[in-house]
Amino acid sequence: MNISIIAEQLVNEKVILHYPKSMRVLSGGTTSTVYLLDGQYVVKLNESQVIREEAYFLQFYESKSYGLLSVGTVFVTSVCGILFAEKGFTVIPMAVTAVYLLTLIGLLIENKKVDHYQQKSA
Repeated sequence: MNISIIAEQLVNEKVILHYPKSMRVLSGGTTSTVYLLDGQYVVKLNESQVIREEAYFLQFYESKSYGLLSVGTVFVTSVCGILFAEKGFTVIPMAVTAVYLLTLIGLLIENKKVDHYQQKSA
């Protein structure tokens, strides 16, 4: 798709205030075409399926809950393994289950916020 058409759509959708005066192609470690508009906005062009998958990945990347899952799992297994070495086969699974439960609660809260924002902006 042409960047001029996309820039016009961004103005029409009120994502940006005015049609960009400068549009520069960026290069780097991506297979997509990436533009810098007015030195402030980055627009990435790619196949719709690729963009959809990248947006899906960003949900994980930006999620505090998934950060809790990765850091929390390592932390509780390490601490429980050191402090409760004799009872590790029972304490560690229970501690990891607690981390997973907290992650689930966090994800539910994050999804409610996203749903609320989407309903509000629709």
